[in-house]
Amino acid sequence: MASSATRDKALTDNEIIKLLETSDLSSLSDEDDPVDEPPTPPEGIGVLEVEGCNVDVTPEAPASASSSHCRPLRWRQSKMCNRQTSDDNFEEQIDGELRNPSKFFFEYFDKNFWKNVAGQTNLYHCQKNSKSLDTNTNEILSLVGIEILMGTLKLPQARLYWNIVRGMRCLRYASFVWGGYNMQLDIPLVSSNITRDRYYKLRNNLHFVNNLEDHDVNDKLWKVRPLIDAFRNKCISLPRSQHLPVDEQMIPFTGKCKMRTYVPSKLNPLGLKNFILASSDGLVLDFPIYTGKGTIPGSDQKEHGLGAGILKLLARTIPNDYNHVIYSDRFFTSSKSIQLLPDQNIFQTGTVMANRIKEVASKFKRDQELQQGQWNEYVREDQEICALKWKDNKSVTFLSSCIGSEPEGTCKRWCNTEKAKVSVKQPAIIKSYNRNMGGIDLCDRYMAYYRSNIDIRCNKKCN
Repeated sequence: MASSATRDKALTDNEIIKLLETSDLSSLSDEDDPVDEPPTPPEGIGVLEVEGCNVDVTPEAPASASSSHCRPLRWRQSKMCNRQTSDDNFEEQIDGELRNPSKFFFEYFDKNFWKNVAGQTNLYHCQKNSKSLDTNTNEILSLVGIEILMGTLKLPQARLYWNIVRGMRCLRYASFVWGGYNMQLDIPLVSSNITRDRYYKLRNNLHFVNNLEDHDVNDKLWKVRPLIDAFRNKCISLPRSQHLPVDEQMIPFTGKCKMRTYVPSKLNPLGLKNFILASSDGLVLDFPIYTGKGTIPGSDQKEHGLGAGILKLLARTIPNDYNHVIYSDRFFTSSKSIQLLPDQNIFQTGTVMANRIKEVASKFKRDQELQQGQWNEYVREDQEICALKWKDNKSVTFLSSCIGSEPEGTCKRWCNTEKAKVSVKQPAIIKSYNRNMGGIDLCDRYMAYYRSNIDIRCNKKCN
Protein backbone atom coordinates (compact mmCIF):
# COMPACT_ATOMS: atom_id res chain seq x y z
CA MET A 1 0.00 0.00 0.00
CA ALA A 2 2.87 2.39 0.80
CA SER A 3 4.50 1.74 -2.54
CA SER A 4 1.33 2.53 -4.41
CA ALA A 5 0.95 5.79 -2.50
CA THR A 6 4.50 6.77 -3.40
CA ARG A 7 3.85 6.17 -7.17
CA ASP A 8 0.67 8.28 -7.01
CA LYS A 9 2.38 11.34 -5.31
CA ALA A 10 2.94 14.19 -7.80
CA LEU A 11 5.93 16.58 -7.79
CA THR A 12 5.33 20.11 -6.64
CA ASP A 13 6.38 23.18 -8.63
CA ASN A 14 9.32 23.92 -6.32
CA GLU A 15 10.66 20.39 -6.70
CA ILE A 16 10.51 20.62 -10.50
CA ILE A 17 12.43 23.91 -10.51
CA LYS A 18 15.16 22.43 -8.29
CA LEU A 19 15.55 19.47 -10.63
CA LEU A 20 15.94 21.73 -13.68
CA GLU A 21 18.58 23.87 -11.96
CA THR A 22 20.65 20.89 -10.94
CA SER A 23 20.54 19.25 -14.45
CA ASP A 24 23.40 19.88 -17.03
CA LEU A 25 21.66 21.46 -20.05
CA SER A 26 24.70 23.25 -21.44
CA SER A 27 26.11 20.06 -22.98
CA LEU A 28 23.11 19.70 -25.25
CA SER A 29 22.83 21.42 -28.69
CA ASP A 30 20.53 21.41 -31.65
CA GLU A 31 22.98 19.22 -33.60
CA ASP A 32 22.56 16.46 -31.08
CA ASP A 33 18.85 16.35 -31.54
CA PRO A 34 17.84 13.20 -33.40
CA VAL A 35 16.35 13.77 -36.87
CA ASP A 36 13.73 11.48 -38.20
CA GLU A 37 15.23 10.67 -41.67
CA PRO A 38 13.23 8.59 -44.10
CA PRO A 39 14.48 5.01 -44.23
CA THR A 40 16.64 4.03 -47.21
CA PRO A 41 14.51 2.04 -49.61
CA PRO A 42 15.70 -1.49 -50.41
CA GLU A 43 17.42 -2.20 -53.70
CA GLY A 44 15.00 -2.26 -56.62
CA ILE A 45 12.57 0.20 -54.99
CA GLY A 46 12.45 3.82 -56.12
CA VAL A 47 10.56 6.97 -55.18
CA LEU A 48 9.54 9.51 -57.80
CA GLU A 49 8.96 13.11 -56.66
CA VAL A 50 6.15 14.76 -58.58
CA GLU A 51 5.18 18.33 -57.53
CA GLY A 52 6.07 17.81 -53.91
CA CYS A 53 4.51 14.37 -53.68
CA ASN A 54 6.41 11.15 -53.29
CA VAL A 55 5.07 8.54 -55.70
CA ASP A 56 6.16 4.98 -55.25
CA VAL A 57 7.29 3.54 -58.58
CA THR A 58 8.42 0.19 -57.24
CA PRO A 59 7.72 -2.49 -59.88
CA GLU A 60 5.41 -5.25 -58.98
CA ALA A 61 7.03 -8.47 -57.93
CA PRO A 62 7.39 -10.75 -60.96
CA ALA A 63 5.48 -13.92 -61.08
CA SER A 64 7.32 -17.05 -60.15
CA ALA A 65 9.35 -18.79 -62.82
CA SER A 66 7.15 -21.82 -62.70
CA SER A 67 3.98 -19.84 -63.36
CA SER A 68 5.54 -17.78 -66.22
CA HIS A 69 6.80 -20.87 -68.05
CA CYS A 70 3.71 -22.93 -67.53
CA ARG A 71 1.39 -20.52 -69.28
CA PRO A 72 1.77 -20.79 -73.09
CA LEU A 73 1.69 -17.66 -75.19
CA ARG A 74 -1.76 -16.91 -76.55
CA TRP A 75 -2.68 -16.43 -80.21
CA ARG A 76 -4.77 -13.45 -81.20
CA GLN A 77 -6.49 -12.58 -84.45
CA SER A 78 -4.54 -9.54 -85.63
CA LYS A 79 -2.07 -8.35 -88.27
CA MET A 80 1.60 -9.29 -88.27
CA CYS A 81 4.18 -6.51 -88.30
CA ASN A 82 6.06 -6.89 -91.58
CA ARG A 83 9.80 -7.46 -91.02
CA GLN A 84 10.42 -8.84 -94.50
CA THR A 85 13.65 -7.82 -96.20
CA SER A 86 13.76 -6.35 -99.69
CA ASP A 87 14.01 -8.50 -102.80
CA ASP A 88 17.41 -9.84 -103.84
CA ASN A 89 19.43 -7.80 -106.29
CA PHE A 90 21.68 -10.32 -107.99
CA GLU A 91 23.32 -7.68 -110.17
CA GLU A 92 25.10 -6.32 -107.09
CA GLN A 93 26.74 -9.72 -106.54
CA ILE A 94 28.36 -9.79 -110.00
CA ASP A 95 32.02 -8.80 -109.98
CA GLY A 96 31.88 -7.65 -113.60
CA GLU A 97 34.39 -10.22 -114.85
CA LEU A 98 33.23 -12.29 -117.81
CA ARG A 99 34.46 -15.87 -117.41
CA ASN A 100 34.00 -18.92 -119.60
CA PRO A 101 32.52 -22.16 -118.24
CA SER A 102 35.91 -23.81 -117.75
CA LYS A 103 37.00 -21.09 -115.31
CA PHE A 104 33.85 -21.59 -113.28
CA PHE A 105 34.49 -25.34 -113.32
CA PHE A 106 38.05 -24.99 -111.99
CA GLU A 107 36.84 -22.67 -109.23
CA TYR A 108 35.01 -25.70 -107.83
CA PHE A 109 37.60 -28.35 -108.76
CA ASP A 110 41.11 -27.00 -109.26
CA LYS A 111 44.03 -28.69 -111.01
CA ASN A 112 45.47 -30.01 -107.72
CA PHE A 113 42.24 -31.87 -107.04
CA TRP A 114 42.39 -33.68 -110.38
CA LYS A 115 46.08 -34.41 -109.91
CA ASN A 116 45.18 -36.18 -106.67
CA VAL A 117 42.38 -38.08 -108.45
CA ALA A 118 44.83 -39.32 -111.08
CA GLY A 119 47.21 -40.52 -108.36
CA GLN A 120 44.49 -42.33 -106.42
CA THR A 121 43.21 -43.96 -109.62
CA ASN A 122 46.70 -45.28 -110.43
CA LEU A 123 47.09 -46.48 -106.85
CA TYR A 124 43.79 -48.36 -106.89
CA HIS A 125 44.68 -50.08 -110.19
CA CYS A 126 48.06 -51.10 -108.70
CA GLN A 127 46.39 -52.55 -105.61
CA LYS A 128 44.00 -54.55 -107.76
CA ASN A 129 46.17 -55.59 -110.70
CA SER A 130 49.75 -55.05 -109.44
CA LYS A 131 50.46 -52.52 -112.18
CA SER A 132 49.80 -48.86 -112.73
CA LEU A 133 47.11 -47.51 -115.02
CA ASP A 134 49.55 -44.81 -116.21
CA THR A 135 46.93 -42.09 -116.25
CA ASN A 136 47.55 -38.41 -115.60
CA THR A 137 45.69 -35.21 -114.86
CA ASN A 138 44.95 -34.36 -118.51
CA GLU A 139 43.49 -37.80 -119.21
CA ILE A 140 41.25 -37.61 -116.13
CA LEU A 141 40.05 -34.18 -117.27
CA SER A 142 39.32 -35.64 -120.71
CA LEU A 143 37.23 -38.32 -119.04
CA VAL A 144 35.27 -35.70 -117.09
CA GLY A 145 34.76 -33.61 -120.22
CA ILE A 146 33.42 -36.63 -122.09
CA GLU A 147 30.95 -37.32 -119.25
CA ILE A 148 29.71 -33.73 -119.45
CA LEU A 149 29.33 -34.05 -123.23
CA MET A 150 27.41 -37.30 -122.81
CA GLY A 151 25.09 -35.54 -120.42
CA THR A 152 24.42 -32.94 -123.12
CA LEU A 153 23.93 -35.26 -126.12
CA LYS A 154 22.10 -37.91 -124.05
CA LEU A 155 22.66 -40.94 -126.25
CA PRO A 156 21.14 -44.07 -124.69
CA GLN A 157 24.44 -45.99 -124.30
CA ALA A 158 28.06 -44.95 -123.87
CA ARG A 159 29.26 -47.31 -126.61
CA LEU A 160 27.30 -45.33 -129.19
CA TYR A 161 29.88 -42.51 -129.06
CA TRP A 162 32.41 -44.83 -130.76
CA ASN A 163 32.17 -46.82 -133.96
CA ILE A 164 31.90 -50.33 -132.55
CA VAL A 165 30.47 -52.21 -135.54
CA ARG A 166 32.09 -55.64 -135.60
CA GLY A 167 30.37 -57.81 -138.09
CA MET A 168 26.66 -58.48 -138.25
CA ARG A 169 26.43 -59.22 -134.53
CA CYS A 170 26.43 -55.51 -133.56
CA LEU A 171 24.98 -54.12 -136.77
CA ARG A 172 21.94 -52.88 -134.86
CA TYR A 173 24.22 -50.24 -133.22
CA ALA A 174 25.53 -48.98 -136.58
CA SER A 175 22.83 -46.32 -136.88
CA PHE A 176 19.80 -45.21 -134.93
CA VAL A 177 17.07 -42.67 -135.13
CA TRP A 178 17.47 -39.80 -132.67
CA GLY A 179 15.23 -36.75 -132.70
CA GLY A 180 13.81 -37.69 -136.07
CA TYR A 181 17.21 -37.84 -137.77
CA ASN A 182 19.13 -40.92 -138.84
CA MET A 183 22.57 -40.53 -137.22
CA GLN A 184 25.72 -42.56 -137.68
CA LEU A 185 28.00 -43.63 -134.84
CA ASP A 186 31.45 -42.28 -133.94
CA ILE A 187 31.28 -38.84 -132.30
CA PRO A 188 34.67 -37.38 -133.33
CA LEU A 189 34.92 -35.11 -130.29
CA VAL A 190 34.87 -38.24 -128.14
CA SER A 191 36.55 -40.92 -130.23
CA SER A 192 39.50 -38.70 -131.21
CA ASN A 193 40.39 -38.00 -127.55
CA ILE A 194 40.10 -41.43 -125.98
CA THR A 195 39.40 -44.97 -127.12
CA ARG A 196 36.35 -46.84 -125.96
CA ASP A 197 38.25 -49.49 -124.00
CA ARG A 198 40.42 -46.86 -122.32
CA TYR A 199 37.28 -44.92 -121.38
CA TYR A 200 35.75 -47.94 -119.67
CA LYS A 201 39.00 -48.77 -117.89
CA LEU A 202 39.36 -45.25 -116.51
CA ARG A 203 35.75 -45.08 -115.42
CA ASN A 204 35.86 -48.46 -113.69
CA ASN A 205 39.04 -47.58 -111.76
CA LEU A 206 38.27 -43.95 -110.90
CA HIS A 207 39.03 -43.35 -107.20
CA PHE A 208 39.34 -40.38 -104.85
CA VAL A 209 40.87 -41.96 -101.72
CA ASN A 210 43.15 -44.83 -100.76
CA ASN A 211 41.01 -47.79 -99.77
CA LEU A 212 43.74 -49.21 -97.51
CA GLU A 213 44.15 -46.12 -95.34
CA ASP A 214 42.29 -45.59 -92.08
CA HIS A 215 39.09 -43.61 -92.39
CA ASP A 216 36.22 -42.40 -90.24
CA VAL A 217 34.01 -45.42 -89.67
CA ASN A 218 31.01 -43.13 -89.09
CA ASP A 219 31.43 -41.44 -92.46
CA LYS A 220 29.37 -43.45 -94.92
CA LEU A 221 30.53 -41.26 -97.82
CA TRP A 222 34.25 -41.52 -97.12
CA LYS A 223 35.10 -42.89 -100.57
CA VAL A 224 33.80 -39.72 -102.27
CA ARG A 225 34.45 -37.31 -99.39
CA PRO A 226 37.19 -35.33 -101.24
CA LEU A 227 34.78 -34.77 -104.16
CA ILE A 228 31.97 -33.62 -101.85
CA ASP A 229 34.25 -31.38 -99.79
CA ALA A 230 35.78 -29.70 -102.85
CA PHE A 231 32.36 -28.80 -104.22
CA ARG A 232 30.92 -27.75 -100.85
CA ASN A 233 33.89 -25.54 -99.95
CA LYS A 234 33.22 -23.45 -103.03
CA CYS A 235 29.48 -23.37 -102.34
CA ILE A 236 29.84 -22.00 -98.81
CA SER A 237 32.25 -19.30 -100.04
CA LEU A 238 29.62 -17.83 -102.36
CA PRO A 239 27.79 -14.65 -101.21
CA ARG A 240 24.49 -15.29 -99.47
CA SER A 241 21.34 -13.65 -100.76
CA GLN A 242 18.66 -12.47 -98.34
CA HIS A 243 16.05 -15.00 -99.47
CA LEU A 244 17.17 -18.64 -99.18
CA PRO A 245 14.96 -21.63 -100.05
CA VAL A 246 15.59 -25.04 -98.46
CA ASP A 247 14.24 -28.29 -99.89
CA GLU A 248 15.00 -31.93 -100.58
CA GLN A 249 16.77 -33.06 -103.73
CA MET A 250 17.13 -36.57 -105.09
CA ILE A 251 20.42 -37.74 -106.62
CA PRO A 252 19.33 -40.52 -109.00
CA PHE A 253 21.04 -43.81 -108.13
CA THR A 254 19.86 -47.36 -108.69
CA GLY A 255 22.92 -49.26 -107.43
CA LYS A 256 23.43 -50.99 -104.11
CA CYS A 257 23.71 -48.53 -101.26
CA LYS A 258 22.47 -48.55 -97.67
CA MET A 259 21.64 -44.84 -97.87
CA ARG A 260 19.41 -45.20 -100.91
CA THR A 261 15.90 -43.88 -100.26
CA TYR A 262 12.61 -43.88 -102.11
CA VAL A 263 10.53 -40.69 -102.27
CA PRO A 264 7.55 -41.32 -104.56
CA SER A 265 6.61 -37.64 -104.86
CA LYS A 266 9.91 -36.76 -106.57
CA LEU A 267 10.61 -36.85 -110.30
CA ASN A 268 13.53 -39.21 -109.59
CA PRO A 269 12.07 -41.17 -106.67
CA LEU A 270 14.98 -43.59 -106.13
CA GLY A 271 18.42 -42.44 -105.08
CA LEU A 272 20.30 -40.47 -102.43
CA LYS A 273 18.46 -37.73 -100.56
CA ASN A 274 20.18 -34.37 -100.46
CA PHE A 275 19.10 -31.27 -98.50
CA ILE A 276 19.83 -28.09 -100.45
CA LEU A 277 20.24 -24.47 -99.34
CA ALA A 278 20.11 -22.31 -102.46
CA SER A 279 19.48 -18.79 -103.62
CA SER A 280 16.18 -17.86 -105.22
CA ASP A 281 17.83 -18.01 -108.67
CA GLY A 282 18.91 -21.66 -108.24
CA LEU A 283 22.55 -21.36 -107.09
CA VAL A 284 23.52 -24.06 -104.57
CA LEU A 285 24.99 -22.54 -101.39
CA ASP A 286 25.23 -25.52 -99.03
CA PHE A 287 24.09 -29.13 -98.76
CA PRO A 288 24.27 -32.15 -96.43
CA ILE A 289 23.67 -35.56 -98.01
CA TYR A 290 21.33 -37.67 -95.92
CA THR A 291 23.14 -40.73 -94.57
CA GLY A 292 20.65 -41.80 -91.93
CA LYS A 293 21.62 -41.64 -88.27
CA GLY A 294 24.42 -39.15 -87.79
CA THR A 295 23.40 -36.69 -90.51
CA ILE A 296 22.62 -34.18 -87.76
CA PRO A 297 23.76 -34.25 -84.10
CA GLY A 298 21.81 -36.67 -81.95
CA SER A 299 20.80 -33.92 -79.51
CA ASP A 300 19.22 -31.85 -82.30
CA GLN A 301 17.47 -34.92 -83.68
CA LYS A 302 15.94 -35.67 -80.29
CA GLU A 303 15.01 -32.09 -79.37
CA HIS A 304 13.92 -30.60 -82.70
CA GLY A 305 13.43 -33.45 -85.17
CA LEU A 306 15.05 -34.03 -88.55
CA GLY A 307 13.51 -31.07 -90.40
CA ALA A 308 14.39 -28.42 -87.81
CA GLY A 309 17.78 -30.06 -87.25
CA ILE A 310 18.62 -29.73 -90.95
CA LEU A 311 17.66 -26.04 -90.87
CA LYS A 312 19.92 -25.48 -87.88
CA LEU A 313 22.76 -27.30 -89.65
CA LEU A 314 22.40 -25.26 -92.85
CA ALA A 315 22.08 -21.97 -90.94
CA ARG A 316 25.66 -22.31 -89.67
CA THR A 317 27.01 -21.00 -92.97
CA ILE A 318 24.60 -18.03 -93.13
CA PRO A 319 26.17 -14.78 -91.86
CA ASN A 320 24.22 -12.82 -89.26
CA ASP A 321 25.25 -9.39 -90.54
CA TYR A 322 21.73 -8.61 -91.78
CA ASN A 323 18.34 -10.26 -91.97
CA HIS A 324 17.92 -13.46 -93.98
CA VAL A 325 14.73 -15.39 -94.64
CA ILE A 326 14.65 -19.18 -95.10
CA TYR A 327 11.75 -20.60 -97.12
CA SER A 328 10.76 -24.22 -96.59
CA ASP A 329 7.95 -26.67 -97.17
CA ARG A 330 6.00 -28.47 -94.48
CA PHE A 331 8.71 -31.10 -93.93
CA PHE A 332 10.97 -28.49 -92.31
CA THR A 333 8.45 -26.04 -90.82
CA SER A 334 7.15 -26.33 -87.27
CA SER A 335 6.68 -24.20 -84.19
CA LYS A 336 10.07 -25.43 -82.96
CA SER A 337 12.00 -24.69 -86.14
CA ILE A 338 10.68 -21.16 -86.48
CA GLN A 339 12.00 -20.20 -83.02
CA LEU A 340 15.53 -21.53 -83.55
CA LEU A 341 17.13 -18.78 -85.61
CA PRO A 342 15.69 -15.26 -84.95
CA ASP A 343 18.59 -14.51 -82.57
CA GLN A 344 20.92 -14.87 -85.59
CA ASN A 345 18.84 -12.46 -87.73
CA ILE A 346 17.48 -15.45 -89.64
CA PHE A 347 13.72 -15.77 -90.11
CA GLN A 348 11.62 -18.55 -91.60
CA THR A 349 8.54 -18.69 -93.80
CA GLY A 350 6.95 -21.92 -94.94
CA THR A 351 3.95 -24.14 -95.26
CA VAL A 352 3.10 -26.13 -92.15
CA MET A 353 0.98 -29.11 -91.17
CA ALA A 354 -1.91 -28.37 -88.82
CA ASN A 355 -0.85 -31.01 -86.30
CA ARG A 356 2.41 -29.10 -85.69
CA ILE A 357 0.58 -25.93 -84.59
CA LYS A 358 -2.33 -27.42 -82.65
CA GLU A 359 -2.51 -24.43 -80.31
CA VAL A 360 -3.62 -22.14 -83.15
CA ALA A 361 -4.91 -24.55 -85.80
CA SER A 362 -8.07 -25.12 -83.77
CA LYS A 363 -8.86 -21.39 -84.01
CA PHE A 364 -8.92 -21.32 -87.82
CA LYS A 365 -12.21 -21.41 -89.67
CA ARG A 366 -13.08 -24.63 -91.39
CA ASP A 367 -12.45 -24.96 -95.12
CA GLN A 368 -16.20 -24.84 -95.83
CA GLU A 369 -16.47 -21.45 -94.11
CA LEU A 370 -13.80 -19.80 -96.29
CA GLN A 371 -14.35 -18.57 -99.83
CA GLN A 372 -11.58 -18.44 -102.42
CA GLY A 373 -9.27 -15.54 -101.60
CA GLN A 374 -10.22 -15.37 -97.91
CA TRP A 375 -7.91 -16.11 -95.00
CA ASN A 376 -7.56 -16.28 -91.23
CA GLU A 377 -4.51 -14.68 -89.63
CA TYR A 378 -3.42 -15.20 -86.03
CA VAL A 379 -0.39 -13.63 -84.35
CA ARG A 380 1.19 -14.81 -81.13
CA GLU A 381 0.94 -12.28 -78.34
CA ASP A 382 4.69 -11.56 -78.38
CA GLN A 383 4.37 -10.52 -82.08
CA GLU A 384 7.07 -13.00 -83.11
CA ILE A 385 5.16 -15.62 -85.12
CA CYS A 386 2.25 -15.41 -87.55
CA ALA A 387 0.02 -18.30 -88.62
CA LEU A 388 -2.19 -17.81 -91.67
CA LYS A 389 -4.68 -20.06 -93.44
CA TRP A 390 -5.55 -19.04 -97.00
CA LYS A 391 -8.21 -20.54 -99.23
CA ASP A 392 -7.13 -20.95 -102.86
CA ASN A 393 -8.51 -23.90 -104.78
CA LYS A 394 -7.71 -25.70 -101.51
CA SER A 395 -6.73 -24.40 -98.12
CA VAL A 396 -3.05 -24.00 -97.26
CA THR A 397 -1.52 -23.01 -93.91
CA PHE A 398 1.61 -20.89 -93.51
CA LEU A 399 3.85 -20.06 -90.57
CA SER A 400 6.24 -17.11 -90.57
CA SER A 401 8.40 -15.11 -88.19
CA CYS A 402 8.73 -12.05 -90.44
CA ILE A 403 5.67 -11.46 -92.62
CA GLY A 404 1.89 -11.75 -92.54
CA SER A 405 -0.95 -10.77 -94.84
CA GLU A 406 0.01 -7.15 -95.42
CA PRO A 407 0.47 -5.64 -97.92
CA GLU A 408 -2.36 -7.49 -99.64
CA GLY A 409 -2.08 -8.39 -103.30
CA THR A 410 -4.04 -10.19 -105.99
CA CYS A 411 -3.53 -13.17 -108.25
CA LYS A 412 -5.38 -14.57 -111.26
CA ARG A 413 -7.47 -17.72 -110.90
CA TRP A 414 -9.86 -19.47 -113.28
CA CYS A 415 -13.53 -19.02 -112.48
CA ASN A 416 -15.82 -21.81 -113.71
CA THR A 417 -18.96 -19.70 -113.49
CA GLU A 418 -17.57 -16.76 -115.47
CA LYS A 419 -15.41 -18.96 -117.74
CA ALA A 420 -12.50 -16.55 -117.38
CA LYS A 421 -9.66 -15.65 -115.07
CA VAL A 422 -10.62 -13.36 -112.21
CA SER A 423 -8.62 -11.47 -109.60
CA VAL A 424 -8.40 -13.16 -106.21
CA LYS A 425 -7.03 -11.56 -103.05
CA GLN A 426 -3.67 -12.93 -101.98
CA PRO A 427 -1.77 -12.27 -98.71
CA ALA A 428 1.79 -10.97 -98.88
CA ILE A 429 3.15 -14.16 -97.28
CA ILE A 430 1.88 -16.25 -100.22
CA LYS A 431 3.41 -13.95 -102.81
CA SER A 432 6.75 -13.90 -101.05
CA TYR A 433 6.80 -17.69 -100.69
CA ASN A 434 5.95 -18.33 -104.35
CA ARG A 435 8.56 -15.84 -105.56
CA ASN A 436 11.48 -17.22 -103.55
CA MET A 437 10.76 -20.91 -102.92
CA GLY A 438 11.35 -21.97 -106.53
CA GLY A 439 15.16 -21.83 -106.31
CA ILE A 440 15.53 -25.56 -105.61
CA ASP A 441 13.21 -26.53 -108.47
CA LEU A 442 15.18 -24.23 -110.76
CA CYS A 443 18.40 -25.93 -109.65
CA ASP A 444 16.90 -29.38 -110.35
CA ARG A 445 15.85 -28.24 -113.82
CA TYR A 446 19.34 -26.95 -114.66
CA MET A 447 20.93 -30.20 -113.49
CA ALA A 448 18.49 -32.29 -115.50
CA TYR A 449 19.68 -30.57 -118.68
CA TYR A 450 23.19 -32.04 -118.29
CA ARG A 451 22.69 -35.22 -116.26
CA SER A 452 23.99 -38.32 -118.03
CA ASN A 453 21.37 -41.06 -118.24
CA ILE A 454 23.74 -43.74 -119.53
CA ASP A 455 23.38 -47.23 -118.12
CA ILE A 456 26.84 -48.01 -116.71
CA ARG A 457 26.35 -51.77 -117.03
CA CYS A 458 28.39 -53.06 -119.96
CA ASN A 459 27.28 -55.81 -122.32
CA LYS A 460 30.53 -57.79 -122.66
CA LYS A 461 29.21 -59.77 -125.64
CA CYS A 462 29.60 -56.68 -127.85
CA ASN A 463 33.09 -55.78 -126.60
